Amino acid sequence: MAARAPTLRAYRFGEYRIDPAARELHRGGELLSLPRRVFDGLAYLVEQRERAVGHDELIAALWGRVDVANAQLSQLIMQVRRAVGDDSQAQHSVRTIAGFGYRWVVPTEAIDADEALPEPLPAAPAAEAAIAEAKAAASTGHAAPPPTHRRIGAIVLALLALAAVLAAGWRLFASHPLPNAAGGAVVVLPFEVDAPEDVDASWARLGVMDQVAGRLRRAGLPVPPSDAVVAAVHASAALPEAEREAALRRTLGAGLLVHGVATHAKDGWTVELSAEAADDARRRVESGRHDLVDSARRACDLLLAALGRQASDEATTDTPLEERLQRARAALLANQLDAARAAIESAPDAMRQTPELRYELARVEFHAGQLDRAEAIVERVLADPAAAALPQLRARALRMRGWIAIGKDRGWTAAAPSFDASVRALDGVRAPGALGMALAERGVAHVMLRHFDEAALDLGQARAQLEIAGDRHTLGEMNNYLGHLELARLRVGEALPYFRTAAEIAESFGSIDSLRYNLTALLQSQMRLLQWSDALATGERLWALRERLENPGLRAASEGYYALALVGNGRLAEAERVLAPYPADAHPEFPAEYLRYALLARAELAMRRGQFREALAATTRAIEVWPPQAQTDAEERARAALLRQRASIAVGAPVQARIGALEPHDDPGFAVPDRVARAEWAAAHGHDADADALLREAADLAEAQGVPDTIVLATGACVPWLLAHGRVADAAARSGRAGVWAERDFDSALLQAAVFHAGGETEAWTRALRQARELAGERAIPAALLEPPVAGAGR
Repeated sequence: MAARAPTLRAYRFGEYRIDPAARELHRGGELLSLPRRVFDGLAYLVEQRERAVGHDELIAALWGRVDVANAQLSQLIMQVRRAVGDDSQAQHSVRTIAGFGYRWVVPTEAIDADEALPEPLPAAPAAEAAIAEAKAAASTGHAAPPPTHRRIGAIVLALLALAAVLAAGWRLFASHPLPNAAGGAVVVLPFEVDAPEDVDASWARLGVMDQVAGRLRRAGLPVPPSDAVVAAVHASAALPEAEREAALRRTLGAGLLVHGVATHAKDGWTVELSAEAADDARRRVESGRHDLVDSARRACDLLLAALGRQASDEATTDTPLEERLQRARAALLANQLDAARAAIESAPDAMRQTPELRYELARVEFHAGQLDRAEAIVERVLADPAAAALPQLRARALRMRGWIAIGKDRGWTAAAPSFDASVRALDGVRAPGALGMALAERGVAHVMLRHFDEAALDLGQARAQLEIAGDRHTLGEMNNYLGHLELARLRVGEALPYFRTAAEIAESFGSIDSLRYNLTALLQSQMRLLQWSDALATGERLWALRERLENPGLRAASEGYYALALVGNGRLAEAERVLAPYPADAHPEFPAEYLRYALLARAELAMRRGQFREALAATTRAIEVWPPQAQTDAEERARAALLRQRASIAVGAPVQARIGALEPHDDPGFAVPDRVARAEWAAAHGHDADADALLREAADLAEAQGVPDTIVLATGACVPWLLAHGRVADAAARSGRAGVWAERDFDSALLQAAVFHAGGETEAWTRALRQARELAGERAIPAALLEPPVAGAGR
């Protein structure tokens, strides 16, 4: 690397001295360490102190390109100020020139470099600085100008930047909307805030973001909810800076990213908004007002005008109330419930009585789990005549009332009228995001109440509205809802792509609880389709999340499902290790209802090992802790009752399943386990004719429903019964349906081997037995099936 030529100039201002060539900043006798770009920014402003420097020129000089967000520049200027003891309020060294850029204003003396630098700079640090610059340039793909020619390089880059701006002038400054503004969501990112410590602006980063997002949304732009944006920002935080923006665009489906900077100065607040498209087109606006909320509102309206939109007057123009709302919402976005409550309760009494602020308090209490308090506040909001003029607020309050009913175990029948009223409250209102949420939640209520046609209509309409709103986060939840609709219709194969997509979206947002829920639904579906290798892969993803689940009950449920996938792949010892914390007599610190999933896995494992007493204990305990109002896993409960009956018969202490007495009566998933349980109960008590008829009925119902694991359940009960009664031909006919899955499902392969053995089909038995052995893992194959069959025995 060539040695850098010395410069004749250094600069002194106050107690500071800067030598651009030596790349040193001294305060008194102390050498200060600055990041490379912060030093470059300080040096450039000092060298250009005779004039104001524009945003684009400064960006070109420091980054070597023009596609850098103004928010990054504002953040850098904040660091420059701090390096020399300045701040955005004092501005005694770097002054903001509104709408243009910055200027160095502190009296500065140009001096000889030797005076500023009495000792020569060691070679090694200089080399390290050059290497660091080379690495930084390589990481951005743009060569940085040599330090010894900083001023010349900056001028050249400024000219290049000017040329680029002129070449793209129509794209950057024309009055028509950005080319892809309508091609994706408009995503408002958390603000950068530059304010002195004595100014209370901690809420502004998220609060002003939410204010701007809401105002853009009311003007008809597709703007994702702020909580989704915050989640996506957190999920991308670990990525390198160069990859972060692209990840945010993918996750949020962004057409425009809106960066915001709020800067406090002596005369008030300056809010700068920069809307940037994926193709580097930009709009930048700036507004200065005494009040931060007013400044943000004005900047937002200027941005709307630049995007070819007109601001809506629907939002309150009561600045003190709007600021109070944004403070509370910012705290909620940061999950700081105490701070949100304090922001509301410290408001003047008249302001606290407004429906807007009372609703925010209800949100705080709801998130804190204080459902009684939340319900009382929501009822007051809904009874307030002022809320009638705020349809979106009324719709949100009605939705909350519905979820409170669910949370207080009143059931979906009690909650459904609130969800229905929330949809009707938005009749005639253009609010696609709010309407999409209301339709989605009413659709879920229809699914739970088994009103499938109404559910399909609502969920389809909700999906369309959420697409219009640009709310990809809620679209992920919509896929989950649609998947559960398909499961409720017993269309398991159709549910799979919905759960996969929902899981992908949840993962991109870093939503751990949503990801767990979707992976669980995906795993259940794969097991029902007898896709055991896929189920194991999904189970391993679920297992990997366990340490990130704050709720220990959800962790137990996830581990239970993973253990079932392990059992289904014959990995019994691993399943035992996973289930070790959950013995049949466990009394956990978390709500016992979560224990049922691990207990059912333990029962399945015990049955595979022939440990019938342990299986009986586990299923009995699972049924004891099963919440009576659980409507989403009714079929699973029916299978638990069947498993308990089988274990009880095996130990000689029969307990009848009585599945037909369970709720809800009209769940078709009950039918096959019910018929199998009644058949096996009849067989255990010598009622062979009843058992035979019920088994045939079970097999026919399973075939009609077409779900693989249900077919294997019925066939697995029917075929051994037929073989035990010498009806080999009938058994062969029944087993043929399960044989479709013999290459991937152990029980299906075992049924095939049993039928071929009984029929004396030696070659077919050999193939089926080989298949069963390949799938068995640690599962036992009955000894009788290992003995060669008698040729032609079944003929």
